[in-house]
Amino acid sequence: MRDFFDRAVHPTPDRPLRTLTYVPMLELLDELRRADFSVLIVTGGGTEFVRAVSQQLYGVPPEAVAGSLIDYDFLPTSDGSGPRLVRASRLVGPANEGAAKVTHIQTQLGRRPILAAGNSGGDREMLEWAAAGEGPTLALLVDHDDGDREFAYTSTAETFAEPEPITQVGARLGWTVVSMARDWETVFDGSGTGTTP
Repeated sequence: MRDFFDRAVHPTPDRPLRTLTYVPMLELLDELRRADFSVLIVTGGGTEFVRAVSQQLYGVPPEAVAGSLIDYDFLPTSDGSGPRLVRASRLVGPANEGAAKVTHIQTQLGRRPILAAGNSGGDREMLEWAAAGEGPTLALLVDHDDGDREFAYTSTAETFAEPEPITQVGARLGWTVVSMARDWETVFDGSGTGTTP
């Protein structure tokens, strides 16, 4: 995965993938760390995939990443070389979206968030769960509405159909909905694509 990220280029902005982390997201992570928060990544993507680059891209250690889990097969050998662990092509449980994301947070990380940020219908239950906690909480929804500096689209869950666009859910439930177009001065770091003049 590290090798892939070292050489992969996104075809639309024609930039290396490793340069496409959102500047406001990194700024938020820095502020949370300054306030002594634990910063964790909860993703619908593969846990191992994100763990391979989480420290480099976000300053988040691999053990603080919860995602979709890929199964392994333990294979004994008869030639004396010792057993092997082989990555399988099946998931352990459901993909990390919707209600599964909440149960995976509990089973993989062990605590309820007081601040959760998401961008798709696959994050709805996680945001609802964080917002329903005791004391001050924050459910933060990023709206990908900037077709000039990123892409304009409504993020959706990958593994199930949603009855209502997540931006409408966020507005209705009183979450903090952040517009990339209106609220972010910079989207990506560096000159060229993703920065405002």
